[in-house]
Amino acid sequence: MSIVHLIDTLTEWAQKNVCDHILLKVPPANEEDAVDAGYDYQTVKPTAFSLFVPTSEKLPPNVKTPFPSLCVRFFNGEDTPADGDGFVDIQFVFSAWDP
Repeated sequence: MSIVHLIDTLTEWAQKNVCDHILLKVPPANEEDAVDAGYDYQTVKPTAFSLFVPTSEKLPPNVKTPFPSLCVRFFNGEDTPADGDGFVDIQFVFSAWDP
């Protein structure tokens, strides 16, 4: 299994098994709007991204905001082609917002 395939597979798994089961707050356009306990807020399911979280301008069409999100990242690994062995360390980086 290639690293790209592994990351993509884990990202799909994280979306289905983690992100699709929770709702978290979306940051307001103006952070000054969230200065007390009574502010209005919106919630969304986090989006799982591979390797990095894109900026607001580069988001996929069906994604409204880069936060909340879960990013699946390659951290460390080693491949030994001679015996087909190896290992990969993966990071799940979760980002959320709440004043």
